[in-house]
Amino acid sequence: MTKKQIPNQRIRKRLLIPLAAVLVVLLGTFVFNTYFMYKTHSDHDIQEKLVSTKAFIDTNIQQTASLLGATLDVISQNKSLQIALAEKDRQTLLKLSIPLFEPLVQDYNITHFYYTGPDRVNILRVHQPERHGDKIDRFTTLQAEKSGKTSYGLELGVLGTLTLRMVSPLYNNAQLIGYVELGREIGYTIEEISKITRLLEVELVLAIHKSHLNIDQWEEGIQMLGRDSNWDKFPYSVIIGNSMDTIPEEVAAVLSEEPHNPRNIFLKIDNGEQKYRGGIIPIVDVAGNYVGDYFVLHDVTFNYINMRNHITLVSIICFAAGIILFF
Repeated sequence: MTKKQIPNQRIRKRLLIPLAAVLVVLLGTFVFNTYFMYKTHSDHDIQEKLVSTKAFIDTNIQQTASLLGATLDVISQNKSLQIALAEKDRQTLLKLSIPLFEPLVQDYNITHFYYTGPDRVNILRVHQPERHGDKIDRFTTLQAEKSGKTSYGLELGVLGTLTLRMVSPLYNNAQLIGYVELGREIGYTIEEISKITRLLEVELVLAIHKSHLNIDQWEEGIQMLGRDSNWDKFPYSVIIGNSMDTIPEEVAAVLSEEPHNPRNIFLKIDNGEQKYRGGIIPIVDVAGNYVGDYFVLHDVTFNYINMRNHITLVSIICFAAGIILFF
């Protein structure tokens, strides 16, 4: 080796080592910044999805309430129904109400139709004619009794179904003759909301806490709605609405925890190539009770693949540049 080659090798080493270090630092900085931006964007995005989903749910509930109110107005003005209610004539009420109820079920998924006396004792459930004679002590009925006006809100019934209920008092010459109530089980709201939220790459799971339910009545209510019971699947909650094929393990883990207060949990779900980020919207009924949770899951798979591809591409470029510099 000549004396001229030795200085050249030293010069190369002095150049290559710093350049390699610079490439490593630049690559590390790029990877960190790319991941940080991805995570920040994902966190911000799920917050927006939670707000948007809550707004969709509230809007759907208000639209359903408007539908229930308009339908109750029509029913309340039916003189034949008023007479039958005042006389507590169950057979006539049922005969007159079935033609009204069937299109409501078919077109609007109305699931509950009640006639109740002035004493709040149920006269007829059009959706379950065999069940009657019990006293109705739900918040909406008590509010309608107290205010003398229509009352509505989300409630858990004795059968454990979370339902948007609207109760309207009926009068004849200023004399209270009873109450008419319509309700729509909230699971149908999830189905409608899911059609919209899927366009936003959002999935929904709706769970109700078992502490507010009775297993026998729950089974009866689920059978009435034509659904399968999942009472034993989780220790503290039951699923009443789900837009996903399977419940992710991370959601199942939360459902296996006893709920004490409204939960503010960020969910990170990695199901193979499928990636979700999510959060929880607490469900509070019209009386202010914390009765369940909406799990909102945003599909971030595309963003994740984009980030991974960018990192891979830049890593290949840096590696190739390092090889070129070495040779």
